[in-house]
Amino acid sequence: MIAGALWRYASGMVAARSAAAQAAAWERNINQSCRPVNSLVRESDPGVFSVLIAARAVDRYLADCLDSILHQPAPVGVELEVLIAIDCCEATLSAAHRYIAALSSEMRRRVRVLNFRSHCGLFVIRNSLLLASRGEFVLFVDADDALVPGALASFYSFCRQCAAITPAFLVRPMAAICDDRLQPAEKKHPRQVKGAIGLSKTVLTRLGGFAPWPCAGDRDFLRRAAKADIPVFSLPETQMLYRQHGGQLTRSTETGMKTKLRAHYWRAVEQRSVRGVIAEEPIVGVPDV
Repeated sequence: MIAGALWRYASGMVAARSAAAQAAAWERNINQSCRPVNSLVRESDPGVFSVLIAARAVDRYLADCLDSILHQPAPVGVELEVLIAIDCCEATLSAAHRYIAALSSEMRRRVRVLNFRSHCGLFVIRNSLLLASRGEFVLFVDADDALVPGALASFYSFCRQCAAITPAFLVRPMAAICDDRLQPAEKKHPRQVKGAIGLSKTVLTRLGGFAPWPCAGDRDFLRRAAKADIPVFSLPETQMLYRQHGGQLTRSTETGMKTKLRAHYWRAVEQRSVRGVIAEEPIVGVPDV
């Protein structure tokens, strides 16, 4: 029994060192290919609503996502801006270009693609989308998910109500849990998912941006928001369809929920929370000109 306990302890130590080495290698690569910025807020136009989509290895799903956004009414009197950031994936880039080419000229004006040749990871890409966006309010939609009909107008109206209470806030939409074909899963009730986040850009003056990690950056962002006493509002009705499939970040062999690397970053979230870390110096990728 003692030998077994010692073996498990030694194995755990090796796994922890391996995860720390993976994290260090990731962060070195990010520092080489990306750059820090003082602020992610270039524009904050109350007449623009920005929907931000980070996309990598989602060529099968991207059209569903964009259909759900572009083929529903935009908020009245507001310009809809849809930004798609391709994180080093030629297949997804081709899918985006094919989709946009088939749009009407009016719809095409709403959509812009940013292409990143270096793999930046979801959270550096989210920072990059924030930097490029023009809206006062933004909503992140994962490229393998979709919005329900009417969600855009409902979400924007809700943001306006939140802004009347406080200038800095987060919104966490409710999501229906779906299978690979976006059919609601049986016996799974709608819930908040960490990746589905909306916000007012005033939040960024206090939080900086997302941590440039390969995973768990959304958990860290929400934890820092709580430390900063930034209110988080939730819409009571379902706004999103959350697709579950084998290619998700939370299910991959590198960054999945049961991997040592994710456990490493979960520990980092807790350590930062104990230290009272709130602001994160934002790092962004460098897109093709």
